[in-house]
Formats: sequence, structure tokens, C-alpha cells
Amino acid sequence: MDHHHGRATAAAIDRPRPRPGGEIGLLIIGQRHRDTPPRGFQPTGLPPAAPAPYVLALMEPVLTFYRNALTGWIIGAVAFSAFGMLLAAAMGRAGALSRHALANAGVSIGFWLGNTALAPAALFVALVLGNLLFAAGWPQLPAGAITALPFWGQLLLFSILYDFTEYWVHRALHTGPLWPIHAIHHSDTAVNGFTTLRVHLFEPFLVRLAVIFTMGWAGIPAEVKGAGLAISLMHNCYVHFDLDWDHGPLRWLIASPRFHRLHHVDHPSVHHRNLANIFPVWDIMFGTWAGTGRLQGDFGAAKSGVPDRDFLALWLWPFTQWAKPGKNQPAGSGGSSGT
Repeated sequence: MDHHHGRATAAAIDRPRPRPGGEIGLLIIGQRHRDTPPRGFQPTGLPPAAPAPYVLALMEPVLTFYRNALTGWIIGAVAFSAFGMLLAAAMGRAGALSRHALANAGVSIGFWLGNTALAPAALFVALVLGNLLFAAGWPQLPAGAITALPFWGQLLLFSILYDFTEYWVHRALHTGPLWPIHAIHHSDTAVNGFTTLRVHLFEPFLVRLAVIFTMGWAGIPAEVKGAGLAISLMHNCYVHFDLDWDHGPLRWLIASPRFHRLHHVDHPSVHHRNLANIFPVWDIMFGTWAGTGRLQGDFGAAKSGVPDRDFLALWLWPFTQWAKPGKNQPAGSGGSSGT
């Protein structure tokens, strides 16, 4: 009997222990670890006297995401955006490679570099908040429910859920105190693929928090998330390209450059319109569709007083505007939700 119990004890000792951060792994880099209990996970499981191992374990999925996503996809997005500028110039788009366009692209690259450097800190905060949510019993599908689907089905499910999340975050960013964050993206007066990278760090952080609630239950595998995020990012670059394409009869199914560039015109009639990244059906369903017509006007957010090439002023813009009552919405919007 003792010998039997001895074997059982040894097996228990050899069994992998739950890894801190495992639950949030599905939110940031993919799938929950199979040895991590879905409920009752204690983020403070290690003794207070030894916080360092826990912190390092939490940082592991963050650094994995940082290496795989930011150093791979974002560099790919820069190359794809440069290709878009050359393609626009080859197709005769006036100003595609002008000094003005290149200067604005330089500011956008500055945001890319800054956000890449600061991303681990933001992802770490999202990681901790996600762990707290799952410790409180946030529901999850049974392990294997998603992986029973073929890869393309998992990828389609991820793309639909992620685009739905981005639509609502984007819509929220155009209203109230969140507008000064998104104003940085709209500050570009020479919209092209590089405009995708011109976002304040707070913006992708808000997307990550939203994903916890809208997708954390699904347990989508890491490789599916990786492919889906890459597709989303590249398509986001594409819809900013300086190209007059609208996809013809498929314009309502897949967002086009004309669809999204209309959203960037500095005019109140489109401030809250054409918000989807990939699937315009969200705009059709929720009353924010503006079609793919042409609207005369300048790009940027100059009517809201937002500069286009002052990097420091842009990075500080949310803080300076939050200190000014009544400056938390696009100029001329009247606080409308656009619906």
C-alpha cells in the first residue's frame, strides 16, 4: 500500500504544474494550456516572498507574442505599405510619393517604433487583467470544441469575431473621451498603408481588453490566431492604400480602399461611418454604412485641431485634450453616434 501511494505521489510530483498566465494565453497568443484549470486560477498563487518567478511566467506569453507578432507581422506591414505606395505611384496617383506623403509616412513609422518598444508593458497589463477575469469564473468552451473544426473554419470564426470586436472598439473610439486616442490615427493628411501604423499605444491596448470579453471564451489555437491577426493587419494596410478601388459587386462583403478612405475624409458626414476593417456587413447591420462613393475633402483631422506631423504633440494629444473640457469628439460631430 505504501509502495502504491509512493508511486502515486511521484506521479503527482512529475505532473506539469499549471503555468501562471496560461488562461490569458488564449487571449494574447492563442490556446489555454491543457493543464491549467478553467476556473479558480489564482494569479497570486506564489508566495508573496517570491513574486519574481510569477512575473517572469506571466511575461513568457507576452514576449512570445512580441517576438512572433510585432517583429514579424509589423515588419511585414511596413514592407506591404511601402509596396502600396509604389503601386499607387505606378498607377498614376498624384502625390503618392510626394515629400508630403513621405514625411507623413515617417511620422507613422515613428509611432510603429515607439509602440513596438512599449508593447510588452501594455500586453502585460492586459495579461494580468485577463487572469483576474478568468479567476472570477469567466466562461469558456470545453477544450477541443474549436479545434474540432477544420483550420479554415477556425480561421473564419476568428476573423469574424475579431472584426466584430474591432468594429465596436472603432465605433467607441469616435465618441466621447476615447476620440483623442483615435484622433492620432486620423491625423494623417496623406492616407496610405503606413497610416495603419499611426495609432496611439492606448488604441491596440483597448482592442486587447475588448478581445478578452468577446473572444476569451472560445479557446482559439495560437496558430489560428496568428494567421488571423496577420490577415487582419495586412487588410488594414490595404484599405488605406492610395487606390481608387471599390471591389464592384463585392463592395458590401469585403472592405475596399475607397470604402475606408472615405472614412478618413475630414468631414462630419463620415466621421462615424464605414468603421469595419474587413467585413462592411457590420456597418450595414448597425447603421454606419456610407457606401463607397467619393467625397471631396481633405484627409486628416485638422478641423479638430490635430497636427499631422508633430510627433511629440500627437503622442501627448490624448493627455492634452483630456485636460480640456469639450474637446473629446471630432469637430462638427455634435456628439452624434452616426447611427
